[in-house]
Amino acid sequence: MLSVTVVFEGKKEKVSVAEGTSFADAVRKAGINPETVLIAHGKDVVPETEPVEKNCTLTLIKVISGG
Repeated sequence: MLSVTVVFEGKKEKVSVAEGTSFADAVRKAGINPETVLIAHGKDVVPETEPVEKNCTLTLIKVISGG
């Protein structure tokens, strides 16, 4: 199992995921819909299909839409 820290709206949550788990699935495990956020790893926005790395921190950026 890999430990992933998810940071969203000033809150940090650690989740444990299996090796090969995508960023989107890790975000989903933290209770957040990955379709509503951009996922950043380090200083880069990453594709949600990429696999997580051991002890990584994901920062979520809320996507706002409207008219």
